[in-house]
Amino acid sequence: MLVGCSAGAGVGAGAALLARDRGLTPRPKWQLLAAPMLDDRNNTVSSKQYVELGVWNAQSNQVGWSSLLGHKDDPNFRRNRTDINIYSVPARHHDLSNLPITWLEVGSAEVFRDEVVDYATRIWAAGGSADLHVWQGGFHSFEVWGVPRLAKEAMAARNLWVRRQLEWDPEKKAYERPF
Repeated sequence: MLVGCSAGAGVGAGAALLARDRGLTPRPKWQLLAAPMLDDRNNTVSSKQYVELGVWNAQSNQVGWSSLLGHKDDPNFRRNRTDINIYSVPARHHDLSNLPITWLEVGSAEVFRDEVVDYATRIWAAGGSADLHVWQGGFHSFEVWGVPRLAKEAMAARNLWVRRQLEWDPEKKAYERPF
């Protein structure tokens, strides 16, 4: 299982794509992507809603992507480029088929919201399995810094998903043991 949060979740998503594309074995069966940093272009509605507000906003997102990909002085430099490494920027990969079963979660009040929803939609469109959770009122890393009740609900849902994945037998299409 690949697990990551924020930029680490983007690395996990890129690793799953790379493993698939290179035919590496064993391939991960699952990926848990919490508030993943997936798209360097900052062209979604949520990336424009949270420009200066929040723990991680559009400005910090620009700094993060520039640190990874370069060109910090010109945020538009990368936007239309086609030579960006697709494993560094998973949202730029054209093929999201045959990925591990995926858990995606994001807060509704954060810069990554729309790119995470789009990534899940593209996994579904490619015939994949994705479980998407958009936590109402959650901001980036709310489970660490946020409202305790919402954080507990999110962690409980995430933990239940992990338990189910580890007990699921895809050949039998059943759980190995009840929990």
